Amino acid sequence: MTGAAGLTWQPLLPALAVLVGAVAGLALLALAWRRDPRPGGGRVWGARAAVVVVVAVALLGPGYAGAAPAYEERREQQLLLVVDRTVSMSAPDAGGGESRLDQLREDLARLGERFGDERLAVLTWGSQARLALPFTTDDRAFAQTLRSLRREDPAEGVGSRVDRPLELMSRVLQRARRQHPDRHTVVVFASDGENTRSGEQQSFTTLDDLVDGGAVVGYGTDAGATMPLTEDGSVLVPDVTTGAPAVSRRDQENLRTVADQLGVTYVPRERLDIDALVEAATPPARLIRVTGAGSRQLVWVLGLPLLALLLVELRRSWLDLHEARRLRRRR
Repeated sequence: MTGAAGLTWQPLLPALAVLVGAVAGLALLALAWRRDPRPGGGRVWGARAAVVVVVAVALLGPGYAGAAPAYEERREQQLLLVVDRTVSMSAPDAGGGESRLDQLREDLARLGERFGDERLAVLTWGSQARLALPFTTDDRAFAQTLRSLRREDPAEGVGSRVDRPLELMSRVLQRARRQHPDRHTVVVFASDGENTRSGEQQSFTTLDDLVDGGAVVGYGTDAGATMPLTEDGSVLVPDVTTGAPAVSRRDQENLRTVADQLGVTYVPRERLDIDALVEAATPPARLIRVTGAGSRQLVWVLGLPLLALLLVELRRSWLDLHEARRLRRRR
């Protein structure tokens, strides 16, 4: 994985434009030299032509490529968190009186810490799916997104299906793959898996090629729990068919189906091991060529002769000015 040593070119402007400009500049200087009646004018215009040549070479961006460019091991990955914030996620069966969403928020914070400097994105869904946080390494933006994560208003929609975020997930993952085709993409899909809207659930197999690892995490319990309709919990979400308080239950079979379609593992929340999840999702290290390693730019070297030529030109201009003043005083 080594490159051959030699001269390289990285033009600061299009090479053809630089060459055309240099030829045109030299032609104008040659014409001016032929019309210059002063003795020794050839040296003056020759120095000016040298300035044009040096500038043109500098604009072509000469460099030297070393024989052994530097590489380093990197694990480049990004994490997309897909978060269910439907009304059922407010059911308080997470233990200790916490809701599923409270427990989920704590897990996401731990995942964010374990993924460290990796790029994170948060996609939430309820009656609508939205990208709450595009891929970023901004820890403060991620923390703010978690703090603002709330269940949807019970009046916002009538029922939901687990495939609600599928279309937006596809767009986000396809864009990420186009922008960073070599980056390992991890997806953590967090939900209770409950469908409360009629219709056939769409398959997540369309995303299989875009997902390199991750997990589907099931929140809630099989026994289930009622859901608060109001913030203080004094009124519960009713079952529209019986009028009694509705009970939300985790649908593990549906969550396993989603996991199989995505090509990842299903993990019930009570068996979730954040460290094991991160370790399993971490890709093997790849050798990445360090930008600029193994080569050196030589443009700065051209600054030395250019400075010398400009100093000569400045000295000549000062002498011409001095001679002109001397001649005026004689008159």
